[in-house]
Amino acid sequence: MYNLLTDPIITVKLLNGSQSRISLPETFALLGEDQIAGFARLLPHQRHAWHALCVQLACLALEGSPLPELGENPCLLGLHGTDWWAGALRRLTSAYEQDEPWSLVVADIAKPAFLQPPVMDGSLAGWTGVKESPDDLDILITSKNHGVKQSRMNAHAVEDWLFALVSVQTQGGYEGSGLYGIARMNGGSGTRPGFSLVAGPTPGGQWSRDARVILDNPDSLAPDLFTNVPNIPINPERVLLWLNAWDGKTSLSLADLHPLFVEICRRIRLEDRGASLLAHYNKTSCMRLDSKPFKGIVGDPWIPVHSGKNEAFGNSLPTYRKLNTLLGKGEYTRPLLMRHHPCDPLMGMAVQCRILLRGIGKTNGYRERLIPIAGQAIQWNMDRTGEMAAIMVSLADKAEKDVLLPALEVFLSRGGGAVAACIQALDRDVDEIFFPSLWAMLDRQEQGVDSGEAEQLWIDALRELSEKHFWAALRALPCAAAFRLRAEAEASRLFMVLRNRQLPRAVHGNDNAGPSGHEAGQAPD
Repeated sequence: MYNLLTDPIITVKLLNGSQSRISLPETFALLGEDQIAGFARLLPHQRHAWHALCVQLACLALEGSPLPELGENPCLLGLHGTDWWAGALRRLTSAYEQDEPWSLVVADIAKPAFLQPPVMDGSLAGWTGVKESPDDLDILITSKNHGVKQSRMNAHAVEDWLFALVSVQTQGGYEGSGLYGIARMNGGSGTRPGFSLVAGPTPGGQWSRDARVILDNPDSLAPDLFTNVPNIPINPERVLLWLNAWDGKTSLSLADLHPLFVEICRRIRLEDRGASLLAHYNKTSCMRLDSKPFKGIVGDPWIPVHSGKNEAFGNSLPTYRKLNTLLGKGEYTRPLLMRHHPCDPLMGMAVQCRILLRGIGKTNGYRERLIPIAGQAIQWNMDRTGEMAAIMVSLADKAEKDVLLPALEVFLSRGGGAVAACIQALDRDVDEIFFPSLWAMLDRQEQGVDSGEAEQLWIDALRELSEKHFWAALRALPCAAAFRLRAEAEASRLFMVLRNRQLPRAVHGNDNAGPSGHEAGQAPD
């Protein structure tokens, strides 16, 4: 039941404003024509898992097929119709004449179902439990049910089960004894982030671009790790891991797999109950893949790798402090899909970051960020970009730790969390302007402007932001009325001295002026 290759299960929003329910091959055909605006029932935290699965399946279906020359076709993969995609996907599972591996429900549990391995003894007796709602099956959102309420999908559709199944099987983490996570993350409390370059907002453009880059660079997917390298006949059981029976007691070796393997991490079987579906699950005594020593470095083209620690990107917010190390030659190596390739335009690109923050047995929120890359910055020298970004971070540290913090501590000797909150507020504003400022500074250097003069743009911005947050903090922080004027005078005097020392202006004006020309020691009304 619910065959993805033939049944209209997936609800898509089209660019013409209409909405339609279609099959998986129809989805790929419309992605190729760039007609899809979005997936109506896909939840934000499921986006990368669904995108990655669609890209992997497209690459596997196209492997060995000729691709159009760049510039010949609006779709980088060539235009293929629904029947072509159905045939190409079906060839990956040609041993199953009834499309069992593409069906969400298969009555004979000794056979595979979509992302559900066969049950070796043909019985669910003794399995641990059931999930009655797709959001219960999905990865945990908050440990106390605060972020996204569980069991909220009372009128859920079959595709809700589809997306939940994709989410838990391809980005699930450790959720207690017997519930292990995937290989594509650094440990059970790690995460599977998605970092890539994008040229436009549509799912079709991102899907075709990522698949084309992977197909054009087959030797970039951890060739030393896998023996099943691209461009040789695919062994389906070494790429679609739900085809293999699993007793929960044995792990597969990564060396036996294809680099684009679609993994599963749980023993799950969906059952049709007439009006609804039900998910049976069972705990295991080991991970599906013997991958712990690799620390998440398994050739995933969306995941940055820490060069020094030799481990995959971990649970970090996509702030300027973390992301700047990915743009130049910093502590992280950019993944394949975050690098510029011949199929990419020279202008109009952006860095897209998707990450689900995870803790031990819980998740701590989902974050997405899109950073437009101004002009032709994508072509600029990585060393120079990294050097400039490092200088900017160092100057931001001075604004926060060597200017604002000491001045506020003079005003409020026991500021504690209140002062910390003011520093964090400044850092958030710095984050907002960091990358536009970086592009502007690099552009000035491209035009032949001295590096010191280019840096002054950033120094001036930090001077303005630090002053804004200094006076905002003085208005917000508590202070006894009898001491406020003296405290403000001492704090503002120190602030001006430190700012001029740590963030000097190239051409000095009235550096002792506060907001709207107020002299140091005179707080604004």
